[in-house]
Amino acid sequence: MNFGVKTIKSGYINASSCNAAGTVKIEGTSLYYTSIQSSFSGIVAAETVQTQGIDFAEDLNPIQDISFKLSGGYSCDYLLNPGFTTVNGTLTIKLGTMTIDNLIIQ
Repeated sequence: MNFGVKTIKSGYINASSCNAAGTVKIEGTSLYYTSIQSSFSGIVAAETVQTQGIDFAEDLNPIQDISFKLSGGYSCDYLLNPGFTTVNGTLTIKLGTMTIDNLIIQ
């Protein structure tokens, strides 16, 4: 055994960054946002707000009297949601109905 020899290999790890357009998306559209709260201004009834599986620090207060879904844990390309999204803040719903999926509110 030759323990004194180091081998360096390149090209084995590929890293890619998430969508630069935003960490929040309205499903089926090209509308991207940098916060969950800002996406509420662009949503209409029966749509889904998709969030990447990251941590957000914000308070959520939907501002429209509609029913929609907030779904977390998505991958960078928004095709899969194998994880969870964590929101460090409060959720206050005064109008409408929100269905929540894969979201942790702390």
